[in-house]
Amino acid sequence: MEINLLGNVEIRGHGRIHRLSTSSGYCVLAALALQPTTPIPATTLLDWLWLPSQQTDKSAGSLTRFVTEIRGAIEKAGGDRAWLRYSSGARTYCLDIDASLVDYHRFTRLADTARVKADVEMFDRALALWRGKGEPLANVKSLWADRRRTDMKAVLRTVRHHLFEALLATGKPEQVIQELAYVVEESPTDEFMVDGLRALAAAGRHVDIPEWTTRLTRLMDEIFSVAPAPASVALAKRLTSDPGERALTPPVHRTIVGRSAISNVQHAEWTTPLHRTSIRAGNSSETCPDCDRWPTTGSEPACGIRHGRRW
Repeated sequence: MEINLLGNVEIRGHGRIHRLSTSSGYCVLAALALQPTTPIPATTLLDWLWLPSQQTDKSAGSLTRFVTEIRGAIEKAGGDRAWLRYSSGARTYCLDIDASLVDYHRFTRLADTARVKADVEMFDRALALWRGKGEPLANVKSLWADRRRTDMKAVLRTVRHHLFEALLATGKPEQVIQELAYVVEESPTDEFMVDGLRALAAAGRHVDIPEWTTRLTRLMDEIFSVAPAPASVALAKRLTSDPGERALTPPVHRTIVGRSAISNVQHAEWTTPLHRTSIRAGNSSETCPDCDRWPTTGSEPACGIRHGRRW
């Protein structure tokens, strides 16, 4: 049995997909599979499924039905329905499975090991799990899923950035240039802009740097409505004026999420299960960035005491 989160959320086993009947059921499955072995309060799952104004006295019963259906699908796929546990005392649900049964966690584990070893082949194995799958959580429609999709795609960008660094370190700048050509059409970020600058310089193609800079500047404006970081622009100018420079140290980049950009020092936290990348402090219409609980009053989330801070 395995659970897929890349592309459609699904349970596979015995050579077939074991489907659930609702998008909400897939949302519960995705939430539990993203944090295997971690108890999640039933109230949190309800908040991830529906806005507070949408919840009724029947919502808890609906959650129970979703869980029952997931257990049945797990059993049909060759697993044990007891893997999805409910603690009546704590009122929590937990999917007690090894993370290797979830494709997204296999992806992050392989990519993490590849980064440590600078292993290009292992990076390729990790990225192959994502290839051709499209959007993660594709069949889940909720605000919670929208945020998780943003997180997961940010991790994908980071993994690609680490792959490009490994390729540059092993003297393969032309491969970086080739792969960046299509990657930046969807994800034009400062990281990829600098990766391209480094690759062009390492390949001795300084004459192509102005065209690359212009292209990334246009794509970043069209897709994210932002401009390249001043450090990236300065690097492009320096390389253009000094064709002899090839050995580059990558600067600190920004990660672009939606239409905002946040400071990032070499993606220190990218291996965590959920990757918080878009936090707007003080906005009472947003959920808590750490646990996605809806605020109870003003800008204080329901979990404010546990986290020990306001947001």
